Amino acid sequence: MEIHKYCFVVVDDDPNNVIVLNYILQGCGLQGEIIYIDNPKNALDFFETHDCDLLFLDVEMPEMTGFDFLEKLKKPPYTIVLTSYPQKYAENAFKFLDRNLIDFIAKENLLQSLPRIKERFLEKFKDYYIYAKCKSGIDDIARIPFSKIKYFNKVRNLVYLVCGDAPEDSYYIESDLEEIEKLLPKGSYYRVRKGKTIVIAHMKHYISGTLNLGADHEGNEITLDVPFRERTTFSEFFEERHSMTLFKE
Repeated sequence: MEIHKYCFVVVDDDPNNVIVLNYILQGCGLQGEIIYIDNPKNALDFFETHDCDLLFLDVEMPEMTGFDFLEKLKKPPYTIVLTSYPQKYAENAFKFLDRNLIDFIAKENLLQSLPRIKERFLEKFKDYYIYAKCKSGIDDIARIPFSKIKYFNKVRNLVYLVCGDAPEDSYYIESDLEEIEKLLPKGSYYRVRKGKTIVIAHMKHYISGTLNLGADHEGNEITLDVPFRERTTFSEFFEERHSMTLFKE
């Protein structure tokens, strides 16, 4: 079964809500990185340089409401608005349907609404694809969903697209790594070392200079070492990202 890796952002001043959402998303098979931001102003800064696949947005927040936040976003992602007072805000929510609002849900009904959330999200979500050559034949071209790619590995004049369901040299592009990075969703990748760019949503954890990208096609763990001189920059990137991925130096 193919499992897509997504990037979810939760903007909510109550940290308990992100724990519930994490449990629900993993349980329904919507797997990926979860980024938690407890302040809408910090979230605006985040979206200046990053994208996400789905935003869970609290309405009742200090400094600005969730709707104020949506109005300030230049390019709103697909959004689920959460509230403790659905009757109070329902009319206002409908005004944002043309700004990628796909559902408006009472927090107490979040679990029951999960099938609807998943259906609407998957219906609207459009994956990114990269066309690559296959090792099986000179003229074979494969369309690889970006969500399947764990990292890009530059070897001489080729860039290999390393996925979890095929040997690491199965798919390749004759290109520079810089040119490929220009095609990727903003904020979705990180160059961890020369010739190696990871897709962040696949990172399971980072401990003492080694990051884990899950299993390869044989079930072995894919690990990459971050050079010592790059670790501070790498740590700062994830601190600014507010990622909930296990991260320990």
